[in-house]
Amino acid sequence: LTIGREAAHAIGDPRSEAICRLLLGWALHKQAATDAAEAEAKAALALAEALGESQVTGRCLHLLGDIDVRRGHFYEARRLHMRSLELLRAAGDSPHLAEVYFSLSELAYLQGDFSAARDFAEQSQALHLALGLSPTTNNNLAGLGLTAMETGDLPAADVLEARHGLRLRRGR
Repeated sequence: LTIGREAAHAIGDPRSEAICRLLLGWALHKQAATDAAEAEAKAALALAEALGESQVTGRCLHLLGDIDVRRGHFYEARRLHMRSLELLRAAGDSPHLAEVYFSLSELAYLQGDFSAARDFAEQSQALHLALGLSPTTNNNLAGLGLTAMETGDLPAADVLEARHGLRLRRGR
């Protein structure tokens, strides 16, 4: 991902750079490298907002919300997740909407609002079922794309992203 980020920056492709930074931010977040994850997410967000990329912006806000959950900043996390929902809904990005609903479910659970947690979880599940996907399939395709980018195989990463998008849109 760092190779992809640097290559996108070098050729002046801010959208690809934003996506690489976003994916790198998620990878760092999963490794509990919170400060580095936040820096990548904020850089990706700045690029996405400058480009008017509402879908990428929504995905960045989701990551920043999850980072705030890790830090115990629940109010800010919910605000970011709700803003992410608005943008992703407008973009018609059901797969990522499902992930944000899941994050909101976890957040509500942590705050002891079990009714809201269940409502958000049901919305996430309904979206996954409507797409004909299981969270495992979605995670596997995302993992393949991440490893392709990390190893510098940007054409393969593009193909995987396209296959993932087609699979999600077709519900297979």
